[in-house]
Order: sequence, then structure tokens, then C-alpha cells
Amino acid sequence: MIEFEHTIFIILLLSGILNAKPPRQRWATLSILAGALLVFLPPARQIQIPWEMILGLVIPLLLWQNVRRIINSDWRGWGSTILWGITALIFSFVLWLIGALNWSGALLFGVIVASMIWRAGEPEAEASYMSQMGTLTLIFLLTEVDAAIQSPNYYLGGIFSAAFLGVGTALFALYLLQKVSPRLYPWIGIGQVYAAYWFSYLVGVSAVTAALISVMTFVWLNQYCQIGSRVKPLPAPLNSWGGFSFVLGLFLLLGWQAHQPV
Repeated sequence: MIEFEHTIFIILLLSGILNAKPPRQRWATLSILAGALLVFLPPARQIQIPWEMILGLVIPLLLWQNVRRIINSDWRGWGSTILWGITALIFSFVLWLIGALNWSGALLFGVIVASMIWRAGEPEAEASYMSQMGTLTLIFLLTEVDAAIQSPNYYLGGIFSAAFLGVGTALFALYLLQKVSPRLYPWIGIGQVYAAYWFSYLVGVSAVTAALISVMTFVWLNQYCQIGSRVKPLPAPLNSWGGFSFVLGLFLLLGWQAHQPV
């Protein structure tokens, strides 16, 4: 179960890298292509990876980056939806034909791959619902696995408790926006996701659920209900060279240590 959680995390990490919009995207693309070759090279030395620390540092960042895009998505019509569905089915058939996957696993990864391609070709301000399906699937799987690991004896209670903590954290962050300088708005927005994750982790409920609910509540109330002072535009850490380089380097390290195609 824990290995499955790590696999889902690495795929979500790849999705965040492929769909980030850093400056000089041509160089970013070349860095991804060149660095991805490390996945096929056997590591000279196995490194003890601190998974809990890595998950706690990166999952809130990925959730923030993805949810801010999901909430601003829009419908693009039936033509785009049908084309996306055909793309997902083609990839699913190929994965089922040549891979060691059953039909349900092939369909799952077909949806993820098609959504990654769709997102990479869209402007960030004009995202569609179809391009978010893969990311939503990964987040759902990560949430389910995280809840099963952290609160196996009270599964539903762990999820609902984490959701309550996420909503409370977001409301407190929105309250803080009214009390601080606008220069601190981005720090509060992203910091409240980390607060929800780590507090839930320490009390033993689903940390991923808490972080997901906190960022969704914060972004939705901030943009559409105008509660407190509005943060506009929302910060996008992976669109900066610093954030992008950190996540890319982490993905390459994990892929190199795993020594298998992700």
C-alpha cells in the first residue's frame, strides 16, 4: 500500500512538471527530456529516501498548483470532449495490448495520459474540464491510500475529521488576510495548505484530504464569495524557475533511484 502511494505521488509529480509554465519553457522542456534519461540508468548508490518528509513538502505544493487550475476550468463543448475520449481510449488500448495491465488499469492510465497531454497544450487561463480528469484521478487515489494508511481503524472518521480541519484552516487563513499586509497574501495562501497537511498528519487523520479541502475552500471562497481580502492573482510556485527546478530535481532523483520508467 505504501509503495502504491509513492507510485501515485511520482506520477502526480510528473503531471505537475509537464504542466508547469516556467519562464523560457523551451529550456524547461529540454531539461525534462534530458533528465528523464536518468530513469533508465541504474543508480550507482541507493539513497535512503525520507518519504514522509518529501510527501509533506511537495504534496501541499502540488495540490495548490493543481486545484487553482481545476477551480478555474471551463466547459469546451462536445467536440473537444469526444476527441479527448478517443485519445484516452487509444492510449488505454495500447497500454492493455503491450503492457502487463488489465483493462481497468489500462483505462485508468489512459485517462491520466490523455489528460496530461491535454493540459500541456492548453493555456493556463483557459483550462478545460477534460484536461483535469487525470489530475483529479491521481488526487483521489492519493487521498484514498493516505486515509487507509493513516487512519485504517476509522477510515470514514479520519476522512471527515481531516475535511473539518481543512475547512477550519482555510477559514482562519481568510480571516488573517484581513489583518495583514497584502505582501503576505501569497504566504498565507500557500502556508495554510501546509498547516492543514502537517496538523492532520500529527493528529493521525488523512493529511492529503485536509490539504485538498483547505486549498479548495480557500481558493473558492477567495475568488467567488469575496470573503476577506482577495488574493488576485493566486500565486503559482511551479511557474517560477525556483519551484520548477526543485520539483524537477526531486522527480529525477526519485526516478533515478527507482530505476524504472514512471
